[in-house]
Amino acid sequence: MNNPKIIPFLTILAFGFPVSFTLVSAQNLYTESAGSNPPFNQLMAEKGLKRPTEDCQGNTFDGTTIDVNNEVVETGPFGNRSIEDDIGLHQMCASQIPRKDFHKYKRWYQEDGNTQIFRLHKGDENIRNSRTGAARIETHSHKNYKRGDGVQTWEGRYTIIKPNTGGSMFQAFNGSNQWAVSLGMNMNGDIDINHRTSGQDKIIARNMIGKGFDIKVEDDGHNYRVWLNGAPVDGGGSYSRPSGTTSFRWGMYRGGGQQTVDAMIFVTGARVNFKPSTSANYLQPVGSGNSLRFLFHNQQITLPSSEHPVDLFNLQGDLVKRLYPENNYLVWDGTGTDNKPVASGLLLVRSGNTFHRLLLPGR
Repeated sequence: MNNPKIIPFLTILAFGFPVSFTLVSAQNLYTESAGSNPPFNQLMAEKGLKRPTEDCQGNTFDGTTIDVNNEVVETGPFGNRSIEDDIGLHQMCASQIPRKDFHKYKRWYQEDGNTQIFRLHKGDENIRNSRTGAARIETHSHKNYKRGDGVQTWEGRYTIIKPNTGGSMFQAFNGSNQWAVSLGMNMNGDIDINHRTSGQDKIIARNMIGKGFDIKVEDDGHNYRVWLNGAPVDGGGSYSRPSGTTSFRWGMYRGGGQQTVDAMIFVTGARVNFKPSTSANYLQPVGSGNSLRFLFHNQQITLPSSEHPVDLFNLQGDLVKRLYPENNYLVWDGTGTDNKPVASGLLLVRSGNTFHRLLLPGR
């Protein structure tokens, strides 16, 4: 895994110490092996595939290898989470590919560390049915739910490497009633939220090519809400799904139209209903209201609210870790941004405009 090329860096002051942030372009987030990804019509001819078919599950679709710069890509609150295990794969000519066969479709899907790599190539098209164009490569959770099963949560970090000309990158999809809410992108790297029946469709982030962003979706089979980088994007929405079950899907999906560009996105740490490990070090809430008191190794810290990220700095002003409160608790596994254990000593804690000291005991 290659280190990124350093593009101009920014320096700000935190607690009176300089903190540097490196700007990285999309080209420095991965490397690609030598080789080729042949045109899809050539592959169809070589493998004897004709529309409609599900027979491609008996074939292997090789492709170039993508080596993710994990150190740079796998950051944020979901960066150190492993990929969801209970998932299937949906692509051009098969919709129910089991995990054990994912490696056969390297042309469109790969995994590297905690990151899923989704690719579409110019000329790819759906041949499962009579719908022309409509290229897709997405994973879907096997954790199906319906109204009454409680709130279901999907979380993950997206990085757009090569944007697509449209289509979705996330769906809460019901097999009987179609999607309830979806997230899409355009060639500028703008991200939009699409409500099927309620809420206002709108762009929620612009020019996100090469920039990681964190998405959280909650859905109870009727009402849903979406967060971007820890903040709700709107008031949420609802969609009646009187039959069938819903599951989360993520990757790239076109409902129609031709695939006219090569597209690639990364999704890091994608998990459904993630529960923190009980072996982690907790900043445990013991209060409520507008302020929360957190206990850590018998040290008490009072934070203004659970909405702000919590930054841990060392005395040199280096960012050690950024933590995001979820459901009124914080979890820290004791590692820094490099995923290595943090040495004992004094840390500085910032939440909003509130600052505290935190003594990390020796191990």
